[in-house]
Amino acid sequence: KESRHNLANGFTWGPDGWLYAGHGRTSPSDVGKPGTPADKRIHFDGGVYRYHPTRHVFEAFADGTTNPWGVDFDDYGQPFISNCVNPHLYHVIQGAHYEPWRDRASSLHAYERIRTIADHLHWGDGKSGNTNGGDLPILRTGGGGHAHVGMMIYLGDNWPDKYRNGAFLFNVHGHRLNHDALARKGSGYVATHEPDFLIAKDPWFMGITVRYGPDGGVFMSDWSDTGECHSYVNTQRGTGRIYKVNYGKTEPRRVDISRLSDAELVQLHRHKNDWFVRHARLVLQERAAAGRDLGLELPALVESLAHA
Repeated sequence: KESRHNLANGFTWGPDGWLYAGHGRTSPSDVGKPGTPADKRIHFDGGVYRYHPTRHVFEAFADGTTNPWGVDFDDYGQPFISNCVNPHLYHVIQGAHYEPWRDRASSLHAYERIRTIADHLHWGDGKSGNTNGGDLPILRTGGGGHAHVGMMIYLGDNWPDKYRNGAFLFNVHGHRLNHDALARKGSGYVATHEPDFLIAKDPWFMGITVRYGPDGGVFMSDWSDTGECHSYVNTQRGTGRIYKVNYGKTEPRRVDISRLSDAELVQLHRHKNDWFVRHARLVLQERAAAGRDLGLELPALVESLAHA
């Protein structure tokens, strides 16, 4: 049985030039170009995948979770996903297998499936005691529910520095934007609960996507419906909204990255707002794919970053 709410989503360009996205586990896919025979397609039954835009290669990057719905990267190139159902946050490692397993053949011989990095749940009675299958107690923070969508690791330059590299994800049933702090622990990370960034009074508020822009302010899309995360019958199609949250007063930044020289694009990698870094990287990749020779100039430009 296939589900209509576990779809490909959360497309995000990674620092390696691949396009990353999530895919729910109840709607498996057989991936291939139109006309590809069934036995030549790549079976993918859920997790995180990536696609290379010039080599046209599809790869399963990580297997598992339930319905990953949002991918983003921190200052160190580490990817994180939000999960709609079950624990809400995972650190994604290439080739890893994640809980829950759901008796899938793809993880049958995995030595151990990786659990959530969150030391808490965003629902419950506010008491601790349950565990995530490991050694850490799970704090039930209260408020909200189990469905989380969207993922933003804030790397902008408008919000206060205390939010940088923090994870922000929408809590669908709680009508709020959760904030988790990420800290290194062993070979991975642990996510601890921070005060909810915002709580909407409107019961129709259903946040879906959260992204920072060129001025460092954050855009948020609101499905704006009274259903819940399985809604696909009689959903409202004309009530969606987009909000923007700034810290103080900001000045609009009107930029056209495509007009900059190769040298200027490389220097943008120093920008505090990663919006500029990511768009500069993408334009450089597009120019190289179009046949532009960056071979002689690029090594010297990259070397200049190392001595910045």
